[in-house]
Amino acid sequence: TVPAVAALDALAELPPGAVLEVITDCPQSVNSIPLEAPRHGYELLAQRQEGPTLRFYIRVPESE
Repeated sequence: TVPAVAALDALAELPPGAVLEVITDCPQSVNSIPLEAPRHGYELLAQRQEGPTLRFYIRVPESE
């Protein structure tokens, strides 16, 4: 599964305010996750790279 798609699927199952940590070694993720998360209403809190490993922290927005 493409990491951005898997992350969006997982985020849809989480409660408001939850933070998802996405860990991947897919190089395309450095572009796709920061683009797709906000596009779908989620907040990208941080991203880190440790060698080939990428980590993204994405928050589900609070309910209004």
